[in-house]
Amino acid sequence: LGPDGADRVILGEAPNPRLDGKSYPRVAAAYGLVLHDAKGSERGAVQYLDNGRGVMALDHPGGDAVALIANEKTGFAGLTVNYGNATGQYAEGVRIGTRGDEAWLSLQDRAGGERARLSTAGGAAPKLVTRAAGAPSAP
Repeated sequence: LGPDGADRVILGEAPNPRLDGKSYPRVAAAYGLVLHDAKGSERGAVQYLDNGRGVMALDHPGGDAVALIANEKTGFAGLTVNYGNATGQYAEGVRIGTRGDEAWLSLQDRAGGERARLSTAGGAAPKLVTRAAGAPSAP
């Protein structure tokens, strides 16, 4: 606990995240280490969630900023970097990852549109795809 009684570090079962004094639901029960700022808002964590996701994250004041993720269900392993948005509104800017035999780097605009993707899968030649704003995402 901090000097004013706000949580600063939690080890064990993670409570629902608190941001600016309000509690928000987690996507699944989580266990690990949770870090809070001086006001008690969650600002980072190293956790394993009951939905099969392992996460190491640092947060903007309103939500995830940077996260390393290993997801047993989808097979995704990688890094996401999010834009700073209002509390609870997520917009990925960068996603680097692997799934199966594919590896990729994806750049997205703030509106959530994928603007560029560099990828390679198996023995295929690498692909670079770019898109104008508002174009559909890569298949």
